[in-house]
Amino acid sequence: MWSGVIRVSLAFACLVGCVIAVVTSVAEEAPRRSYEVPRIDQIKRVDAQGRAKLGKSLLGQALYIHQTAEHPVAGQAYVVVTDHVDEAYLEPLRRLIKFRKGRLLFYPDLGDLVEGDSARGKLRADLKAADARFVALAPRKKSFRENVVLAFLDVASSLDEDAELDVFPGWLVAGDVESFVRLIDQTIAFRPSGVKGLKPFTLCQVSLKEIRSQQKTCIMDDYFENLGIKMPSLSVRIRAPGITREIRSAVGDPDDRVIGAMGGGRLLPGLPSQSAAALEQASLMMIYGHGAPGRICALSLDAFQEVDFSGKMVLCGACFSAMPEKSDFPLLQRGPGGGPVNQQAGRFAERMVSRGAVAVLAHMRLSDGFPSVFPVFESMMQGLSVGESAQRLLNAAILRVNLPRGQFCLKPEQRGQRSAQGRRNALLWIMVGDPALRLVKVAE
Repeated sequence: MWSGVIRVSLAFACLVGCVIAVVTSVAEEAPRRSYEVPRIDQIKRVDAQGRAKLGKSLLGQALYIHQTAEHPVAGQAYVVVTDHVDEAYLEPLRRLIKFRKGRLLFYPDLGDLVEGDSARGKLRADLKAADARFVALAPRKKSFRENVVLAFLDVASSLDEDAELDVFPGWLVAGDVESFVRLIDQTIAFRPSGVKGLKPFTLCQVSLKEIRSQQKTCIMDDYFENLGIKMPSLSVRIRAPGITREIRSAVGDPDDRVIGAMGGGRLLPGLPSQSAAALEQASLMMIYGHGAPGRICALSLDAFQEVDFSGKMVLCGACFSAMPEKSDFPLLQRGPGGGPVNQQAGRFAERMVSRGAVAVLAHMRLSDGFPSVFPVFESMMQGLSVGESAQRLLNAAILRVNLPRGQFCLKPEQRGQRSAQGRRNALLWIMVGDPALRLVKVAE
C-alpha cells in the first residue's frame, strides 16, 4: 500500500485507516521533500560498523534498524531488587514475588551502586547466588536516575566473561504509591493475546520540514496490514513554534475536531474523539516523534488523561520520555524537537503508568526512535518477554559504545564532555514493567 513515495504536499489526508490531527497551513506551501516508505525487509539492519557507513539520508531519516541478537541467560529465577522501605511499596512487591515464585533482594540505597565496586560487587554476587534470569528493579524515586541505571547495566554485563547483559531487566517505577500498586496489579492480571488479537495504535508528529515520523507510521501500517490487522493512528502536523494554527481532525465526523493554538510552544490539549476511542480499544501504542517533559508529539500529557491505559503496552521513541526527577547528565534547555526541557513538567512514562499501562519502553535522554523501538517490538511479536526484548536492544548498544567494565557511570568531570555523554546516552533505554511479561502468546 505504501510502496511508493509520500509527499508532504499531500497533507497526509490519503492515509488509509488513520485518524489525522492536522495543523492547517495558511500561507506557506510544504517543501518538495519526499520519503520512501520501504517494507521492513528492505530496511538495513546495522551493527556499530554498519551504522558508521550509512549515508546522511538514511541517518537523517532514522531509516535503519539496530541489529540485535539472542544472548542466552543461564539463570532461571525471578528476582526483585529494591531499596524501598515503605510497607506501601513492599506489600505489592511481595504479591508480585508470590505470583512469579521469585525472591526479594533488599539494599539500603541503590544509589550506592554509583559509588564504586563494593556495592556493585555485592549485587553481582547476589544475582549469581540467586540464579537470576528476570530482574525487576524497584528503586525509590530518588534512586531512579541515569547513573543508577548505568551502574546496574555494568553489574548485569559482568556476570560472566562476555560484555553483554546476562539477565532480562525491567524497572518497576511510578510517580506515586497508588500508581505503583496499580502497575503491580496490572502485571498480575495481564494475559497476552495471540498475534491476531493484537490491537495497535500509532502516534506520530509531522512538521512542514520533517515527515520521518509519518514515514515510520506508514511502515508500521504496512507491517500490520500484511498480518491482516488494522492499525488506527494519529498524526499531529505542526509548524514552527510562534505561529498560531488551527488543529482539526481531518478524518471522520466534521464536528469531531479540536481547536488549539500552537504559538509560543503551546500544545494540543486533547485528542479528537475518534482517536481517543481507538486508543481506548488498543492493546499496544507506538510513538514516533519528538518529546520533552510535559509533552509528546506536540500533545500535552493531559491529552491522555481521559484514556484508560489498563493492560496496554507502550513503545515510545520520543526523547526524555523516562527522564528522571533528578538527572546526572547536564540539563538541556530544549529537546531536538524544540520543546523546553522543563524539570518540573510531567514525564510521559510516569503518566502512562498512572493511567494503567502495564509496560512502557522509554528513554531517559535523547532517543533515536525507530531504529531502537522496532527491534524491541519485533522481539515482542516473536513471543519474547519484554525483559528479553529490552536485553537484546541494550546488548547491541553495549557492544556499540564499547565502554570498559566499571566505567559505565558518567563521572562528575565528564559532565561537560559530549563524547562521554553521547556514548552512555545509547544505554539509557528503560523497559518500565515486569520483565517476564509477554505481549503475545508463545506458540505452543
